[in-house]
Amino acid sequence: MRKLTWIPVTIALLSLTVKVNGQATISSPYSDFGVGLLEPGVFALGRSMGGISQGMRSPIDINISNPASYSAVRLTAFEAGLFGGVRGLSKGSLSQTNHDFGLSYISLAFPVSSKWGSSVGLMPFSNVGYQVTNESILDTTDVHYTNMGEGGLSQFYIGNSFAFSPNFSIGANVAYLFGRIEQSWRTEFPDNQFLYRNSKVVDAFRANGFRFSFGLQGGVNLAEKVRLTYGYTTHLKTKLTAHSDLYRISYNTSQGTERGLDTSQVLLGAKNSLNLPASHKAGFTINSRGIWLFGADVSLSDWTGFNRTSAYQPERAQRDLGKSFGVAAGVQFTPDPESVSSYFKLVNYRAGFNYQQMPIAVNGKDITETSISLGLGMPFLSREANSYGKFNLGVELGQRGTNDGNLIKEQFAIFNVGITYSTRWFIKRQFD
Repeated sequence: MRKLTWIPVTIALLSLTVKVNGQATISSPYSDFGVGLLEPGVFALGRSMGGISQGMRSPIDINISNPASYSAVRLTAFEAGLFGGVRGLSKGSLSQTNHDFGLSYISLAFPVSSKWGSSVGLMPFSNVGYQVTNESILDTTDVHYTNMGEGGLSQFYIGNSFAFSPNFSIGANVAYLFGRIEQSWRTEFPDNQFLYRNSKVVDAFRANGFRFSFGLQGGVNLAEKVRLTYGYTTHLKTKLTAHSDLYRISYNTSQGTERGLDTSQVLLGAKNSLNLPASHKAGFTINSRGIWLFGADVSLSDWTGFNRTSAYQPERAQRDLGKSFGVAAGVQFTPDPESVSSYFKLVNYRAGFNYQQMPIAVNGKDITETSISLGLGMPFLSREANSYGKFNLGVELGQRGTNDGNLIKEQFAIFNVGITYSTRWFIKRQFD
């Protein structure tokens, strides 16, 4: 009997951290746009190589970014990951440091037959977390105007892939998106709450619906032990069902605690719209006997048609969103995948680069993001025959935005920890 009770326990504990209750897991002022900062949809292995995914194909690892890869899975694979980060924000002479933590993903993939593979999982789709305060003077009284937001969207997906030949496969994911984004606009008088009342408007936005993606992968041998794998994935345009609740409240603050005085407006269940654009990603990898791998991806999406109305600020529906473009490249090196004399020869050493032109423009300036990544894939032994495990550790160092034009520059270090375990679950044993 398999003594692997730690796996369901791990799933249960990680499930408690899934962000479905509107709690912020990041802190970035650029998450104020659209539905927040989009998750890359790449697990720890790929994130250590710049986020490449389209040509990644493995019998023991899960690649949800291209669903055509599921047909390569030969063992039941479980993957889960967490991230932690440090973000430094600066604007002029002001600076601030924030810390982030959250769940990256929970996923399971398994072969149904020699040509059919399936996967199911849960992970964030977008994250919102920011607080921006502007200080001013009303008459002779200090006043603080604060814009805050938290929450985001999560996704539960089911995917299938079919291999028509050893060199070509297709796949599809059906994802159910759901979540809540709460934004508030506050006016506070920290030194004179008796003459003036603090007030805030809260817009709690809820959305849900299905999103479909389709992928393909193909391969060709370039030499005796060198193989090229190429891939492409598209996400279809998506219209989500959305509603919002609007509250207008006056309050006092005592020792950091809000005490409500009056609710002057309540609007529940206001119907909104949320349209997500189509997106495209293509790429390749070149793999030599599992010793070295190189890959690159390009991505494109057009957010100019994005539409999200707000009961409080209708003009936010078309808030300077445009086209997004990205490139990524990464490498992996394993000194000796079959070594029995040195553990460090079995370790995967990874590095990558990522550039994104975000669909955001502030004061006429396009916002870009650039990062480099480093990582390790550290295998661990299993007592089970035909079972494999690996810890994927990585760090991403990057910058988003700029200080030019009185904008906010965000510098970050994000640490990714993933665990992969593959075994023969769901596979019928054969006896001679």
